[in-house]
Amino acid sequence: MPERDELKVDVPYFGSANQDDTENNIVEKQQELARKQFAERGNSGWLHSIVTLALLVAVGSMGYIGYDFQQDQEQRQLMAAATESRIADLEQLLADSQAQAKKSGQTLQQRLNEQKQLVSQQKQLMDTQYNEYQKKFAQLIEGANEQQQQQLVAFNSEIGKVELKIKQAQEDAQEEMGFMTSQQKTALSGLEERLTEIADLRTSLTNLEINQSKADGVRQELAADLQGLATEITNSSKKLAADVVEVKKDTAAVDSSLEQYRSNVNKSVKSLANKVAVLAKKAAPKPDAALTSRLAKTEQAIRAIDGSRAQVNKEIQRLKSRVNKIQLQLQ
Repeated sequence: MPERDELKVDVPYFGSANQDDTENNIVEKQQELARKQFAERGNSGWLHSIVTLALLVAVGSMGYIGYDFQQDQEQRQLMAAATESRIADLEQLLADSQAQAKKSGQTLQQRLNEQKQLVSQQKQLMDTQYNEYQKKFAQLIEGANEQQQQQLVAFNSEIGKVELKIKQAQEDAQEEMGFMTSQQKTALSGLEERLTEIADLRTSLTNLEINQSKADGVRQELAADLQGLATEITNSSKKLAADVVEVKKDTAAVDSSLEQYRSNVNKSVKSLANKVAVLAKKAAPKPDAALTSRLAKTEQAIRAIDGSRAQVNKEIQRLKSRVNKIQLQLQ
């Protein structure tokens, strides 16, 4: 058993054993002792309440902070998933843009090659027709000139003969002017025959003029054919110009489509960059190397599309220049 002195027992103080103390003094001392005990117990209860309240506040704060941290982690995961999905969409958009740009460039190149081949065929056909018309015209002119030359030579020969006969007749008439004999009548009759021959020669000359008129008609027909050929060449040039205008429209449409794709991609990249920046400021995580690499690849692909579009425009300008040269050659 513990010693008596080791036991801590609160014994109220009832005063001394002196019987001389009055009853009032005893009561006052008892009241004072009771007040001291109550004050000590009150101070200990308030301290316990404050500690308990502080613990409750700390536990609540930790729970709130943990819940907020969990919500923040979930939001970051959602943002990361959305970022991955957006990057995949951008990569698909870039692939579609590159495929469409390549397809459009190939289509324009094919159409220009077809137009060039068509123009070459039309030019070759027109050259062939022109050469044939020129050969026919030269043959007709040569034949007509040769025939006219022969007819003129024959006509001049006949005229010379007639003039010689007329001259001889005039000389004979002058020698025999003094008398009218049967010989003179015969000479006059021969003169009339010569006049008839002259009339026949005039008829031959008229026929020659008719042949000349026919040759002129042939020349006019050939000139009309040449004019028609020139009209066909002009129409072909106009058609080619219309095709060139259509190709320019297709080129402008391709440029507009590429510019629209580029604008959409730039907007998407800017939006993605803004979201990533907001997420980085809010969560302050370390930058994701894979995400940064994919963004860099996306920007590099955009620059590659710009370079491809510039190269396509350069090739289109070169093809337009060649088409213009072909038009100048046709003119």
